[in-house]
Amino acid sequence: MNPGRHSVPNGWSEGLLDSLTERGSGHTPNRKNASYWNGGVKWVSLVDSDKLDRPKITMTEFEISDEGIRNSSAVRHPAGTVIMSRDAGVGKSSVLGAEMAVSQHFIAWKCSDALENRFLYYWLQFHKGFFERMAVGSTIKTIGLPLFRKLLITSPDSKIEQEKIADILETWDRGIECLTDLIAAKSEQKRSLMQQLLAGKKRLPGFTEEWQEVRLEEVATNSSLRNKGTVPDDRLYAVTKTEGLIPMREHVKGETTDRCRVVKRDWFAYNPMRLNIGSLARLHEKEPVMVSPDYVVFRCKKDRLNPDFLDHLRHTRRWQHYVNVAGNGSVRVRIYFKDLGTFKFHLPSIEEQRRIAEILNTCDREIALHRRQLAAIREQKRGLMQKLLTGEVRVKV
Repeated sequence: MNPGRHSVPNGWSEGLLDSLTERGSGHTPNRKNASYWNGGVKWVSLVDSDKLDRPKITMTEFEISDEGIRNSSAVRHPAGTVIMSRDAGVGKSSVLGAEMAVSQHFIAWKCSDALENRFLYYWLQFHKGFFERMAVGSTIKTIGLPLFRKLLITSPDSKIEQEKIADILETWDRGIECLTDLIAAKSEQKRSLMQQLLAGKKRLPGFTEEWQEVRLEEVATNSSLRNKGTVPDDRLYAVTKTEGLIPMREHVKGETTDRCRVVKRDWFAYNPMRLNIGSLARLHEKEPVMVSPDYVVFRCKKDRLNPDFLDHLRHTRRWQHYVNVAGNGSVRVRIYFKDLGTFKFHLPSIEEQRRIAEILNTCDREIALHRRQLAAIREQKRGLMQKLLTGEVRVKV
């Protein structure tokens, strides 16, 4: 079985992956048996899934003992072994950076002299979608061992060509990793700055006026404005935690939108049953939209509360803690504006709010730019993998 049917270029061969590797699987020792654990052998489990899809895995949370290995079917896989998850996180792969054991959720390949291990890693990564499609199951999808027994790989006959392909892709990965680390550092820097600026612990030059403690209901107003045909039906929106206010994909034909709530620019909206998981958004578009009649919509009072300031404030730990305990209900918490309105915080003058928001907005724009760059680089790498791993573009040997 070949995950990608391509013509075989000159100087390349197609063959069973098992003929080029020594395939093994993993083992999970009994967690209740203390003799298995706290040893010197790293053990890769599903908790390490965030470290996969990277060229090398070196850190794991658990270690098993020599005794644990001797008294189980666990195997020490040498550094350089290529591993891939076959159920949870199907298709995620990596290369062991040291001698390790792996759980039963992984397939492990020790490459022969004819196959460069990093080439195999990138080949698996490129065909991740195929492995995801091959997984079956209702609760947890998994790939059965028979698939791996008949898995075909197309690769250059020259080990040097394989190494050069891997070198090129590894260079891209280093750039991706550097940019990913930069985004993480910038995001942490912004979080720290936000906590200081929004709590008044760090003041901006030229501002000395004392901050006032207020309740949200004093500086923001609940809106009951209904649509009544003023907003077109295609402007019916919903709030999601990750994307904010977005158009609804479906709208029941014939259902009236007259009672829907209107949201104008810089107004906030949320589902009272989902606020405790962070589903609140501010409208940035110029034209009004409408949301479900069950939503809560509110706006900042002019010259009292800057919408940008509030937009950053709602990402602080103080806000998050408040909404976690606010509201009422036992199964699904409902947090209406009367509940949210009692949120207390310290507020500077409207001008200082604006200046603080400008600084944090600049941080957000910089992070967003880096994320767009990262997405573009990943897409370019994907295109390069398509050409290099199929032999469409050849490297000089």
